[in-house]
Order: sequence, then structure tokens, then C-alpha cells
Amino acid sequence: GYQQAVCAIQLALEEESRLRNVTKEIYWEVGSRCGRKWTAVERNIRTVIAIAWSENRPLLEKMAGHPLSHRPQPVQFLSILVSALRSGAAERFLE
Repeated sequence: GYQQAVCAIQLALEEESRLRNVTKEIYWEVGSRCGRKWTAVERNIRTVIAIAWSENRPLLEKMAGHPLSHRPQPVQFLSILVSALRSGAAERFLE
């Protein structure tokens, strides 16, 4: 699932407007590139989110810039990561 999440993040970084229609603009494209159905891509990204939430919630909240009351949905998760990468904040958090 991580490779698919990375591909999804790359697509969103290339064109952030893809986050407005994540199913068609990201899941289908990632599925096409990785040889998976879009539903499998979504499920795998949800798994990545669950792992990030359970293993390093503080880092995820730091990247979001605020406390998270619940585990983010896929589009929220992708938005958090894209925003952190665009701002250069991701590198600071990993130091």
C-alpha cells in the first residue's frame, strides 16, 4: 500500500486540483499505474492511514498543524501530506 500512497501523493503534488475528485483523478490513475482496481488503491491507502494513525499520530498532527480528533479520511490524509511537502515542513518534522 505504501507504493500506491506514494504514487497518489505524487499525483496530488503534480496537480493539487486532483484532490477535488480523488476517486477518478487519483485512485483510478494509481490503479492503472500499479495494476490494481481503484477500490484496492483506496483500501490500501486507508491501511497506510491506519498505520500512521496508530504508530505516529503526533507526527501526523504536527504535519496537519493542529490536533486531529479522529483518523483522517484518505483525501484529508493526502491533503495533509501534500501541504507538508509543499511547505517544506515534512523535512523539518523528520529531523
